[in-house]
Amino acid sequence: MNSPETKNISDMKKPVYFLARIGVGAYGIDRGLLAPDGILARHWMRWTIAMLVVFAVSVVFMLVVISKGASMSPVVLNIVGGAMFALTCGAISFSFMALFVRFATRRRWLWDSLSDNEYGMYLIHYMFVSWLQLAILSAPLPAVTKGLLVFAGVLLLSWSASATIRRIPAVARIV
Repeated sequence: MNSPETKNISDMKKPVYFLARIGVGAYGIDRGLLAPDGILARHWMRWTIAMLVVFAVSVVFMLVVISKGASMSPVVLNIVGGAMFALTCGAISFSFMALFVRFATRRRWLWDSLSDNEYGMYLIHYMFVSWLQLAILSAPLPAVTKGLLVFAGVLLLSWSASATIRRIPAVARIV
């Protein structure tokens, strides 16, 4: 259960994310940091090495803490562990962005179609999730198999439904 402090922090992040999206949308995602010839693309190897080093340091820190017992106070462990986690997540994110900006340069019709239809898929996917889960609920299949079937079915059904309804001019302007 979320505490009131967690809810307050979550509420404070929403305007920051909203304003960041406005800034990226106004400036353009294909310029600046994520440009095909931008700083991430030029320094993809540095980001990848940094990611591996930060991840290794984080793993070593956790192994030392687990194997030798906590000689630090729990507060210090939480602060250092949290900082290591945030640094690792950031390094991994920037590394993967750098790799994709550098090497994923060719357009593919499949990914373009997915990108064009993603908002419509987001809007209508829940009905397919509900229907498919209910349809295979009593099937004698392992849970992982059911999950994969629902995922694949929802992806295909919501994608095709979104592509279909986007052919209506009034809908295409909104979705």
